[in-house]
Amino acid sequence: MTEQPMTPIEQHHYDTITERIGVNRLKAEAGERAQPAEPEAPAEQPMTVAEAITTEAVLKTLLDEIDAQYKAARAAVQQALDTQQQETGGTKFDATIPGVDGPVKVGTVSLSSGSAAAQVTDADAFTEWVRKAYPTEVKPKLSFEIQPAWRTDLLARATAAGAAVDTATGEAIPGVEMRAARARTHSVRFGKDGRAAVGEAWRAGLLGRVLPALAPAQPAEIQTCDACGSGYTYGQACQTCAFKARMAAEPDAAAGECGAREPEPRSGTQACVRPAGHGGSRHRDHWGNEWPTAPAADDATDGGAQ
Repeated sequence: MTEQPMTPIEQHHYDTITERIGVNRLKAEAGERAQPAEPEAPAEQPMTVAEAITTEAVLKTLLDEIDAQYKAARAAVQQALDTQQQETGGTKFDATIPGVDGPVKVGTVSLSSGSAAAQVTDADAFTEWVRKAYPTEVKPKLSFEIQPAWRTDLLARATAAGAAVDTATGEAIPGVEMRAARARTHSVRFGKDGRAAVGEAWRAGLLGRVLPALAPAQPAEIQTCDACGSGYTYGQACQTCAFKARMAAEPDAAAGECGAREPEPRSGTQACVRPAGHGGSRHRDHWGNEWPTAPAADDATDGGAQ
C-alpha cells in the first residue's frame, strides 16, 4: 500500500510540531547542563581550645554537684525504702515530678533484697580448725594453706545452709561468720518519655529545689497578662481578666435598672445602671462610662443630664 503524500496544511502542522519538540528538547538539555550542583554542607568546625576548656569546666561543675547530691539522695531513698518495706511490705514505688496538670510519672524505684554468704573472718582460726578436722585439705608448707577449691566448696555449702557450719558434720566452723555478701540496693528505670519529661521540667524551672545551686532562673514573680496588660502573680490566674469575666456573666440589669448596652461597646463597658425609662439622653454603666441613648437625639435633649 502506497503512503499518501501529506497535503500542504498537514505538512505545515507536522513541521511546526517537529520544530517545537526539538526546541523543547534543546531547552531541557541546556537546563540540565546549567543546573548548579548541590552545595556541600559546611564541615563541622572543631571546638577551639578555649571552647573545649569552657565546656569541660561547665560539665565538671555540673558533674561534681550532681554526684554529691545523687549519693546523698540515694542513701536517703535506700533508708526510706527499707523503712517503708518494714511498715507496708512494699518494694516498688513510682517516681514522679511536678507537671503543669499535676504529678507526672517518669519511672519506678524497685527495692532489691540483700543476701548473706559465708565468709572467712579469722583466717588463723579457720586454718587451725581445718588442720584438725580435715588434715588432707591442708597443704604442708612453711605456712598452712587451705586448698582454694575445697575452701570455696565448704563456704558455698555453708551459704546454702544459711549458717556457718560444716554441712557434713553440723559443726560450727571457727573463724567463719554469715555476713552480708551483697548490700541492699535499688534501681531506677525510666519510662518511655521519662528522661524527656525530667529535662522539660528542669528547663521550665519546676525542679529548682532538687539542685538549687544550678537550677534555671525562676520567672519573675509579677508577670504581665497578654490579654489585658495587667499584672498578675506567676502561677496564678490574672485577677483582672477573672473580674471582667465575672462581670460579663452577670445579668444585664438589676430590677429597676435600664440595662441598655452601648451599640459598639468599648472594652469594659457594661449595661446601663440608670433607672429604667430615665429621661436623660445618655446611658451610664457602673464604671462611669456614658453613651447616647440615641445618636440622633444626643444634642436635642438634656445633653447628658444626670
